[in-house]
Amino acid sequence: MMQKRNRMIMFAVLAVIIVAVPVSFYELSYPPNPTINSVHNGIADGVWYINASAGQLSSPFSFTNTYSSSTFTSDSLNSSISVGLSNVSGCFQPGQGFFAFYIDNFTISGNINGNIRPTSFTVIQTEEAQYPSVMKFMLSQGNEQAFNTTKISCWFFTDWNNKFENSADMYAGSASSNISLFNDSAGQHTLFASQASQKDFNYKFELSNMINIWLYPQHNGYNVTRYFLSLIVSLNGLGKTIQTQINIEIIRGSGS
Repeated sequence: MMQKRNRMIMFAVLAVIIVAVPVSFYELSYPPNPTINSVHNGIADGVWYINASAGQLSSPFSFTNTYSSSTFTSDSLNSSISVGLSNVSGCFQPGQGFFAFYIDNFTISGNINGNIRPTSFTVIQTEEAQYPSVMKFMLSQGNEQAFNTTKISCWFFTDWNNKFENSADMYAGSASSNISLFNDSAGQHTLFASQASQKDFNYKFELSNMINIWLYPQHNGYNVTRYFLSLIVSLNGLGKTIQTQINIEIIRGSGS
């Protein structure tokens, strides 16, 4: 009986060791994220003016590039995330009855320093206009490029809700996508597979695509003169709100 009891105690001890060793190894290999000491969230506002005629095919027009960047610090090391819209052009398409905007470079990038490991980042896109369904936002299928990230599923907006904005009734539609971080180029399952507790670890990620925007100048006989576009990129898993944002107001001039 004594031998049987000793064997049972020995098996229990072995079971505890078998369970505890992997957990302890994981905790030693992947310590908790360091504290984020400071965050500066950037917001960029832009205004694009349409001065082309809505009655005939217009000459191509261009708009100012817009960028927004946010920075944060951990263990005296600076990191950043950025979003940008560049090489923006447009013209009126009389056959379809809308202004067509082409954004060649919609880019999201990150430069992360130190022993911190965000889980992912989220992209939120919101569009607003004076009337519903007069603004359509589309990511270009087949042109998306990703480095150390997964991709965004193509967005096309059909869901609009009444929203009160700037003391006027505005209609809004929005969509979001969560993008994971990984490192295919190094043959790793994740960016952090070999990071462990390195204090000087650095990694970058980037996601880029083209955007098409259609703006309809009329709705049931009413002229539409104002449209809004907002893009927010938020970094997840670091215990602080880290995000950067671009807001664009699009205004039709009296002659358009």
